[in-house]
Amino acid sequence: MHINPSDARDVLDAREVLGYHNHDGDCECDDFKRNLISAIICAGPEDRARLALGFPSLVAAIKSQTSNPASIEYLEGIARSYERPSGQGICTHSK
Repeated sequence: MHINPSDARDVLDAREVLGYHNHDGDCECDDFKRNLISAIICAGPEDRARLALGFPSLVAAIKSQTSNPASIEYLEGIARSYERPSGQGICTHSK
């Protein structure tokens, strides 16, 4: 299942707010998404499957984060995957 960078960042941000790590930073995700992340974490397999129908990337990111010790690095890699150095990715070619 594909995890988009935005959902990877939100899960990483929310895990600090939800008590996985003591961190003084603020979560960049909004209250709705933070509450949704909490619900997905607490959901049983059947409810998590239902939530995946509407939020597949977010559920996949949470499943990855909670099931594999190395997944934090994996999600961090996804979160950084669309970041470009300044000046990169901008087309300056005119027709």
